[in-house]
Amino acid sequence: PTIIAMAGIATLLAAHAAIPRPAASAALRLPWWDIPARMGATAAVVGAIALTSDVLGPTLSGIASSYPVTLTVVGVFTHAQGGRHAITALVRSLMLSLIGFTAFFWLVAELAPLWGRELAYIAATIGGLSYNSSLLMFNRWRAKAAPSTPA
Repeated sequence: PTIIAMAGIATLLAAHAAIPRPAASAALRLPWWDIPARMGATAAVVGAIALTSDVLGPTLSGIASSYPVTLTVVGVFTHAQGGRHAITALVRSLMLSLIGFTAFFWLVAELAPLWGRELAYIAATIGGLSYNSSLLMFNRWRAKAAPSTPA
């Protein structure tokens, strides 16, 4: 599992580096229906995966339920409301946040045989949340430290 996890993390870092940094854009004010529409779209995708799980099997259902739900629903709404720069920023940022996702499963695979499933999942959850929280705090610090440009 370690070699596969490291290859996955290296691939995510390479993808992040390959996607050009988009031009800065203003924060969007989302319409009132945005969150309910995203929830409905996500439920539809998850429902379609659940209805086809007999055909897909457990492995493909698991893969299909994570990435498409994450990127398809959020990506479509982001692109429609913010345009190409917003979707580029989203995908570029997603590459970094998926490192925490990868680390979660890597920790489960490594720790479950030693500690049991329950403790492995707890440790992996703490690890994934710690990574993504650190990423969020770093981005907030970087935004505050960046010099503001006059309008």
